[in-house]
Amino acid sequence: LTFPLWTAFLPAALAWTAAGFRGMSPERLISTNILSLVLGPLIGAYIVSSPIAVNEATAVAFTSLRHSIAITIAIMLPLCIVCSLAGLAARGALAKRIHPSAK
Repeated sequence: LTFPLWTAFLPAALAWTAAGFRGMSPERLISTNILSLVLGPLIGAYIVSSPIAVNEATAVAFTSLRHSIAITIAIMLPLCIVCSLAGLAARGALAKRIHPSAK
């Protein structure tokens, strides 16, 4: 059974959309997104390098951290921004539909 490549990004996209839909303040939304984008590569490098011998762990951690940062910049950052804005737009559209007199 094969899955499309984009299914790996679906949980993160749903989480960022939910964070945008939550209606957080802009500062809190940005800090939540930045925290997830920074901790993702660090946790990934730790998980990949943990079962390896100590003398090879540094090289493996550095390589996986370098690839994780590249993926974060190229794929996850635009996905984060788009999904957060989509959540905010959905919240705004829903609020306008529920309270049409609200500005």
